[in-house]
Amino acid sequence: MKRQVIRLTAVVGAAVLAASIAQAQYTENFDSYSSGSSINGQGGWAQWNATAVTDGVVSTSFSHSGANSLQTELHADKVQTQSFTTGHWNWSVWTYVPSTTTLPQWAIFLTTYNVGGPFFWNAQIKLDPSLADVYADLGPNAVCGGTPVGQSFGNAVHGALVTNTWVEVRLDIDLNADRCQAWYNNIPLGQVYQWTDGIDAGFSANQIGTIDLYANDNTLAGDRVYWDDVTITANANPTPECLGVGTVYCTPGTSQSGCVPVISSTGVASASASSGFTIDLTAGEGNKQGLLFYGITGQLLSGAPWGPGSSSTLCVKAPTQRTPLQPASGTVGNCDGNFSIDWNTYMFNNPLSVGNPRSIGETFDAQYWYRDNSAAVKTTSLSAGLHFALKP
Repeated sequence: MKRQVIRLTAVVGAAVLAASIAQAQYTENFDSYSSGSSINGQGGWAQWNATAVTDGVVSTSFSHSGANSLQTELHADKVQTQSFTTGHWNWSVWTYVPSTTTLPQWAIFLTTYNVGGPFFWNAQIKLDPSLADVYADLGPNAVCGGTPVGQSFGNAVHGALVTNTWVEVRLDIDLNADRCQAWYNNIPLGQVYQWTDGIDAGFSANQIGTIDLYANDNTLAGDRVYWDDVTITANANPTPECLGVGTVYCTPGTSQSGCVPVISSTGVASASASSGFTIDLTAGEGNKQGLLFYGITGQLLSGAPWGPGSSSTLCVKAPTQRTPLQPASGTVGNCDGNFSIDWNTYMFNNPLSVGNPRSIGETFDAQYWYRDNSAAVKTTSLSAGLHFALKP
């Protein structure tokens, strides 16, 4: 049974900005409201369950853009509802936690919200200054494999809280694929998970609904968090990536000896690690040299013919980077040729290579090239492609 934080007596849950705002389907910067005024009743904002609590006012103390932001403290519990049922979106809010703040507050994302209920909580991000911690309670169904990314306190994902700086909390939600990736300070929180399988029991409607900026019924006046630039922005990128995991695409060529090589990966593709992500080729042409090449500009999904009459296709867009030539293994005429390279180690040791410096979420596509016998087109052949995006 998935559960949420306690709200009094009820059990409840808790791109670059300029470019995002330019494409935003919904945007709120609080600059059209008077400083010191309650946000209730302005721009569609309300207190949870439409109560008359006025904690939570427009403030000029800090702002991410313009002059104003929303200040929350005590019993502030401010909701804003939109409705998106298809498409790929970034749902985002910027937050500022002063180093003097001591009690936790939440950014909560719901698919279903109605005054008096029903409600459905899909993600909640807890900003906890007492522990210098960001606590992400997310759905349990990790679509990239592995353990659940976060389910009701016991398996939640943690990150490092940033104070005295504006930081973005963002959900990358693809409603068409029913996927979501949570981010804090441009660092992923956990893995991609099934959006409709949120932190409430059961499954929700597949939609974007209500953001809830919740002060956690704190009891210390002046213990504040600030929020600004709430946006829902169309995302033209593909479905949220399974970070760190290699995915095979396109079709390998068949060598002159009838070998169909297999490309695969083990470990985690990383933006910082010096080792731990190995890209292998097995079942290749025996006793032939080969190498891995990669690019950062995307895939040739339908492939480009390697040459007239060749069964191999080029699956990586130019420009590409070659890694060092690897020695031959196996026996001529047999399909026992193997290659292997730790891609993290290569990138760590070659800072001028394409794709360096590495960044979280950056995508790469790779493919093995190997020598075939003299009857082959270009006397060489290619494996299938491998696509991966970087974890921290």
